[in-house]
Amino acid sequence: EETEDFLNARLAALEQEIRRLPQRDLYEQAERISKAYVTDRKFRLMFLRAEYHDPQKAAVRLVRFLEGKVRFFGPDILARNLCLSDLDDDDLAFLKSGILQVMPARDRAGRAIIGDFNMQRKGSFAWKSVDN
Repeated sequence: EETEDFLNARLAALEQEIRRLPQRDLYEQAERISKAYVTDRKFRLMFLRAEYHDPQKAAVRLVRFLEGKVRFFGPDILARNLCLSDLDDDDLAFLKSGILQVMPARDRAGRAIIGDFNMQRKGSFAWKSVDN
C-alpha cells in the first residue's frame, strides 16, 4: 500500500539514485531547462511505480526515457511534455493509419490496452523508418 511516508521515502531515494548515475547528462540538461518538469511528483512517481518502487531501477528508467525523447523528437522537448505538433508528417501518418490503437476498455488493473493491428500482409501500412 502506498502511504504518504512510503512515497516520500521512495522519492527521496530516487533523487539520490539519479545523482549517483554516471550517465545523467541529459537529466541535468533537462533540470537546467525546467527543474519543475523533472522534479514533478507525478512525473517521478510514474517511474517509481513502473519499477515497483525500486529507486535504482526507476532512476535508470527515467534517464532512458529522456534519452528516448531526444533520440526520437530532438532536444527541444527534453524538459516538457510531447505534443502532437512535435510529430512530423510521417509520424502523424503512422498514427492516423490505425495500426496501433488504444482500446476503449481497460484491463483489470486499470491499465490502457494498446492493440497492434498491423497484419503484415500486402497493402499494410509501411512507415519510413523504425523511429516512426
